Amino acid sequence: MTNINHAAISDAKSAKQKSNMVQKFLASASVGVITMIMAGSAHGQVLPGECAPNPLIDGGTATCVAPAPIVIDPIETDTDNVTLNIGSPGTATTVVSGVGDAVQMTGSGNQTLNIINAGSLVRGRDNGADIQITNGIGNLTIINGGTVIGGNSGIVANHNGTGDIFIRSTTATGFNNDGIHAEITNIVNTGNISIISEGDTSGGEYGIYVENEGLGDISVNANNATGTAEAGISAVNTNNIGTGDITITATGDVSGGGSGIQAATDGLGAINIMATNVSGATKFGIGVVNQNNANASAISISANGDVTGGEHGIITASAGTGSISVVAGNVTGTNAMGISADGRGDISIEATGDIFGGKTGVSAISQGLGRINVDVTGVTAVINNAIVAAIGDSNNVTDITIAATGDVSGGEGGIIAYNNGSGAITISTAGVNGTLNDGINANNNNSNGTGDVSIIASGDVVGGHDGIRANNNGTTDLIVEAGTVTGGTGDGILVTTQGLDMSVTATGLVTGGDDGIEAINNGFGDLTVVATDVTGVNDAGIRARIGELGTTGNLSVTATGTVRGETLGARIQNLGLGATDVSISNVVSATQSGVIISADNVLNTSDTSITIGDITADNFGLSVTNSGSGNTSVTVGNVTAAGGVGIAIDAGTGDLALNVSGNVSGTSGGIRTTTRNGTAFTLGAGQTVSGGTLGSVGISTKAQGGSITSNDNLTILGTVNNGISTFQGDDILTLGLGSTVNGDIRGGDGFDTINFNAAGDVINNSGDPADGIAEFETYNFNNGSYTVAGSHIGLTAANFNVGNHILSGSLQSNDVTINDGASLQAMEGAAIIGDLHNAGEFTVVSNNGGTVNIDGNLLQSATGSMAFDLSGPLSSDLLTVTGGVALAGTLNLTGANVFVDSVTLINGAIALAGNFDTVIGLSDGLLVSRSIELDGNAFDVNLTSSIVDAATIQGLSPNQIALANNLTTQLADGDLNNGLTDIANGLAFLDNAGDLGSSLDQLSPEIADVGIQVFQNSQLAFMTNLFSQQNVQGHNPANMKNGVAGGSKAPAQNGTNVWGSMQFNHVDQNGSFNNIGFNTNGFEIATGVSDLGSGPVTFGIAGGYARLTSDTRGFGSDRVVTDIFRIAAHGTVGINPEGSGLNARFDGALGFATGSTDIDLNIDAPAIGLDVEQSASTDIDSFSAVARFQVDGTNGKSWPIKPYILGAWETVHQDSFNIGDTAATSLDISGVKADRFTIGYGAVVDHAWDQGTFVQLRASGLHHFGDTQTVLASQFTSVSNGGLNFTTTGSRVNDQYVIEANVGHRFGNGWTIAAEAEGQFGDLKGYTGRLRLTKRF
Repeated sequence: MTNINHAAISDAKSAKQKSNMVQKFLASASVGVITMIMAGSAHGQVLPGECAPNPLIDGGTATCVAPAPIVIDPIETDTDNVTLNIGSPGTATTVVSGVGDAVQMTGSGNQTLNIINAGSLVRGRDNGADIQITNGIGNLTIINGGTVIGGNSGIVANHNGTGDIFIRSTTATGFNNDGIHAEITNIVNTGNISIISEGDTSGGEYGIYVENEGLGDISVNANNATGTAEAGISAVNTNNIGTGDITITATGDVSGGGSGIQAATDGLGAINIMATNVSGATKFGIGVVNQNNANASAISISANGDVTGGEHGIITASAGTGSISVVAGNVTGTNAMGISADGRGDISIEATGDIFGGKTGVSAISQGLGRINVDVTGVTAVINNAIVAAIGDSNNVTDITIAATGDVSGGEGGIIAYNNGSGAITISTAGVNGTLNDGINANNNNSNGTGDVSIIASGDVVGGHDGIRANNNGTTDLIVEAGTVTGGTGDGILVTTQGLDMSVTATGLVTGGDDGIEAINNGFGDLTVVATDVTGVNDAGIRARIGELGTTGNLSVTATGTVRGETLGARIQNLGLGATDVSISNVVSATQSGVIISADNVLNTSDTSITIGDITADNFGLSVTNSGSGNTSVTVGNVTAAGGVGIAIDAGTGDLALNVSGNVSGTSGGIRTTTRNGTAFTLGAGQTVSGGTLGSVGISTKAQGGSITSNDNLTILGTVNNGISTFQGDDILTLGLGSTVNGDIRGGDGFDTINFNAAGDVINNSGDPADGIAEFETYNFNNGSYTVAGSHIGLTAANFNVGNHILSGSLQSNDVTINDGASLQAMEGAAIIGDLHNAGEFTVVSNNGGTVNIDGNLLQSATGSMAFDLSGPLSSDLLTVTGGVALAGTLNLTGANVFVDSVTLINGAIALAGNFDTVIGLSDGLLVSRSIELDGNAFDVNLTSSIVDAATIQGLSPNQIALANNLTTQLADGDLNNGLTDIANGLAFLDNAGDLGSSLDQLSPEIADVGIQVFQNSQLAFMTNLFSQQNVQGHNPANMKNGVAGGSKAPAQNGTNVWGSMQFNHVDQNGSFNNIGFNTNGFEIATGVSDLGSGPVTFGIAGGYARLTSDTRGFGSDRVVTDIFRIAAHGTVGINPEGSGLNARFDGALGFATGSTDIDLNIDAPAIGLDVEQSASTDIDSFSAVARFQVDGTNGKSWPIKPYILGAWETVHQDSFNIGDTAATSLDISGVKADRFTIGYGAVVDHAWDQGTFVQLRASGLHHFGDTQTVLASQFTSVSNGGLNFTTTGSRVNDQYVIEANVGHRFGNGWTIAAEAEGQFGDLKGYTGRLRLTKRF
């Protein structure tokens, strides 16, 4: 700091300065005035006639009164202790001087001038009123109740004696010099100068000028005061030992051509300024100076209006130790400073309005021991700094406090605070802008400083260089709290300290042209940075550093937004012994690394904790180094490193916990860690880590200094590209659900373990350097379904703990353990090289007759279960063991095939001990018998099986037996395909005859016989019904006279009949032990011509169509739809129709039928889990002949009951067909040809009335022989080598009984309508309804 520069207020002491005083404010006073004052005692007394008494004597009082328009001439007195009254309360009086002063009083003692009446006027060519006390003791008093005007000064008061000067004035004007000029020139005078200006006071130089060379006070209380060339009010105490105060109170407007108000003291008194509106055109609004170094009194300035100066607004300086206080409203220093305070005591500046400085806004400089307090609203500086506060004395222990509630803007800097003392710096501000330099700069430069540096900025801070810059060389704290901060060419926030704690908090965006935030603590405390978004345009987003090696302070950086940097996102360095804690939401680096964090002190035992969201960088993503022994915890989101490693961590000698919530990618490695005590890390589901170029590793973990305790624990639930390498130490790698590793997996040195915890995968080869997985000693399968394929070598232990797994290759391990809760299926050809300990489920699968090998011992505990899948061919040993076999627990046989002979399940080598506690799946079926045998000599475990003849099973029908034996025979021979093998096995192991029988029925093709039976029954009924035509129509081939029972004579019915009929059929057959039941519903239509010819011989023809649908009963409900097209010819011959004796007739018919049978075979066998739908269609046809002989009566008389006999022959042929196509249950069914003969008997009763109504009743018995039972030959389509046939015998139909009833009516025009009903009994049951219409021609 330099000494105080008073040049700014030097004009307060003008050319009127005496002896050792600084120049006074009277530089513009005329020489004539000075001469008049010095030679005043030479004048005599001049009293105009209007004054009385006249002459005036010492101690007397004279009164000069003259009413207007009388003007009193100049008044002069040289009398001591006198009082002069001009005017009276009732008479305004005017005194005018054409030359010199209007009123001049000179003398000793008291000198009093009273100008009475507001209308009174005193006007002088030189001065209006000039009062002098040349010596002696007395007071100089001027009471101006009117108006005083002077060509030079309005009122002049000069006291060279001892006493006070008191002036009360209404209006005073001095055109060339001062409005009021008051001066004590006696340096020993202890009197005071007091001026009260109640009206307007103006002067060509000063409005009010007061100078006290004595020891007393100066008091100015003015209303409006104007000094055209100099100051509105000027007050000077020049006595350097005087203790008098200067007090200026201005309630109105004060203005000056130079300054508004100026006050100076060389003494020891205080200066108090109280004003409203003040302006100084070319200099300052208010200027105050104390030049006495011994002065401990205060300077106080209070201006509650507007203060304006051509240079400075308010400027004050004190060479003493007294305080300076400035309280202002709006202040403007047009070309220099708004407010300037320079002193050695306390400095306080308060401004409730705006402050403007053409150069500096506010300047507070303390070179002493006083504090600085600046409390302002808005401040603007055009060229320099907006606010400057500085303490220069290193012995100063007080504080600098700056508070700005409005906007602060400087052409250079915003707020500058410099403390060379040991006190604090406290800055509280709203918005700040430093156009060319720093927005806020606070520097505590004293290395012994005990005060904090605190900056709190609630608004935006902008700096052309740094936004906020703070330094604390002391021993205490540094605190920065800000919102949005912007630095132009420098940093957004730059803070350094040699003290204790450092704290930086920024709630808005921080931007720096260089770094966003740079915080360096070279002291002994904590370093804390809390921010939101931070950007370093050309360098780092955040730099934070603890530089003292011995400090125990903690380093904490928190950024809730995005940190961006051109070269670095964030650089955090801790050289001390405290903890390092970093929490950043997101980091972006344009050209280099994202985040570099280091705790570099090898003696540091504190922890390093890092939590960062997403990182994007052109080089390294995240680099963390902990050189100490504390633990390291890193939590990070997505990391993208375009030119280096995604995440690189050196955790020193402490533990490392790494958590990644997003994806990590790097061009030279994804994640790389180096630790003394290992890495703990989980890659979450859906996450990806990529290592980049060839030769880089997705995840690699190394040991610190070859540490043998660097035991890594990695859990992978996402995707790793470029592989995983865990180098030294006993490492654990867990591949969890959803994990994928593309690239090699290496365990490195030590005893390493892989936990396979995913849903499952195929592991092809491991252990060899060329394999994808190598350098691991233990495999743990803890979940899912893994397939171990290829060759796996170099293992000490392979543990199957949870899940269902498959071994299809070779597994070399000292011990292979299947624990309770896990299962392992060993496929044929698989090998275990080592001992197998089974406490879970071990399954040997031999689909093609291969072998599973164990090159070691087989030991199964009580909780173990050994299963053999016997679904394939059993042509060799299923499991070979080169060592001993120790059995316990359970043997489980699944998927067993039916075979004959014995197969070795386990082929032991040197020992066989124990036995299975439980055998599951060995229970015999009705068609197979099995047993387990232990061969103690050969150390083998054998399974024997034999086939059971189905004929020995009680409850099976012949059809079921034939089908069962067909399947088991071919099953034992190995001729069945896989699907049919499963069916046959399922049947073989059924242990319930009912389930076995019903399942066999479902497979049987007996449904094909139903179509044949329905076809035969329908065709025979059609043929026999042709014989009823003649009787129904009333034809009497015997020409009998009495053709109607009861003796009535029937009318003759000769001619040809054309007829048609429609009928509904229902046939039902109950099932039997050997055969299924069915029911048939259908319809038939027929038409024909009968009674062709004449006499006893007639004939006819007929044709028809039928559709019959048959459904079986029971499971599966099979269906057959039969379509029949037929034609027939029939005839009748009368025998002895009119002769005596027996009268009879012979009927005969020949017919042909053809059609098709559509078969739906629905196999529903739940006992063997079979549900199949299959269908087929085949053709069917027949030839048939029927003959009947009927006796109608004797001797030409009709019998009421007419007996008859009949005979029939029918041959039926059904084509061969396939049902099921390629299904396992598909059948090839051979064609069928059946010849059936029928004999029958019956009787007809008919009666006709003359009215044309008739009835007919018929009863028949039919007996069949020949092929009365269909035999179907079938074979399964999918059987190799052509397969074996089996036969299915249909239901036998031998006897049928039929009853018919017809009712009809003949109409006179030849039409006949008849309704007929028919019922069947016997081997087939059913009923028919028929409607017949006939027209006789």
